[in-house]
Amino acid sequence: MKTKVSISLPRDLLEEIDSEAELTSKSRSQIFEIWLRLAARRRAAATLELDTLAYYASRTAEQEAEDEAISRASLRMAKKRKID
Repeated sequence: MKTKVSISLPRDLLEEIDSEAELTSKSRSQIFEIWLRLAARRRAAATLELDTLAYYASRTAEQEAEDEAISRASLRMAKKRKID
């Protein structure tokens, strides 16, 4: 379900939106939706990156050693595989 909203924008940004709409044969609303979804994805990716960094920074020495052992074992097994 879509909801109608009203916003105020600087003229230069509206000109960019109109230009994009004309180039892509889309409506202003479609351009807004595409741009907002892209911004939301970038924000989600940035959050995931920060969460991942926080996870790795919080690992204990034991967890780091276990991860390293798994990595070494995986590398050994990958080297044994024959790839066409």
